[in-house]
Amino acid sequence: LYTFNYFGNLVAKVANPGFSEITESNGKIIAKQGNQLQMLNEINGEFLSLELPELLIKQFFLTDETLYIYDGEILHQFHLKGK
Repeated sequence: LYTFNYFGNLVAKVANPGFSEITESNGKIIAKQGNQLQMLNEINGEFLSLELPELLIKQFFLTDETLYIYDGEILHQFHLKGK
């Protein structure tokens, strides 16, 4: 996973340990590995597991501070805390 700035310069490289899906909004990056979602810590470049209820994650989407997870029947909505 490569991060570039506005001018196209490489800012950071982060290894992908097997993520199957990735989404981004306003610099926040969330990735799916298995049925677990993880958020990239902007300070140290490590992925941290999100504490979520047990859900089957068919699809997920991030917009601003809101994470949407679709389990095949219901669209769940979670507010992510700021920095």
